[in-house]
Amino acid sequence: MIETTYAMIITFSACIATYFWGRSQISMKNIDEITEKMLVVLAKGGYIKTKEINGEKEIVKLND
Repeated sequence: MIETTYAMIITFSACIATYFWGRSQISMKNIDEITEKMLVVLAKGGYIKTKEINGEKEIVKLND
């Protein structure tokens, strides 16, 4: 029983630490960069198609 309790405490502590570390790493600038990189990767993989309208990317619906 004690081993399970220690495992749970370690797991919850790691989850909480990871959550706060992630929140500290993300700002509005980082979100824009992450979103742009994600769209590029998804477009290269063929999962989405994008087109630029007035300097902004717009996702286009794929037809199967």
